Amino acid sequence: VIAENTSIATNTGFAHGGGIGHSSDPDEAIMLIIHNNKIHHNSAQAASGYYASGGGILTFASHLSLTYNEITENSIITTANGPAAGGVQIFDPAGG
Repeated sequence: VIAENTSIATNTGFAHGGGIGHSSDPDEAIMLIIHNNKIHHNSAQAASGYYASGGGILTFASHLSLTYNEITENSIITTANGPAAGGVQIFDPAGG
């Protein structure tokens, strides 16, 4: 169970992946396996003027396998326009 976690940007910057956050170098992306989890009530909260994304899960440039997970009631708090998702956000998926 991955629950009730918060990613907070308190002064400046973006907030990502309240429950799970992962990033790779696009040229060296690794396999990320998220399997059989309950991901609930996580959040990402950005500083004023910045965006938040992936309240439950955020990945960047990953070979992602996301199977048999229960992902509910995750959220973001942001005042800015930009890419945003409360549950799952996948940026720039790695090829292959």
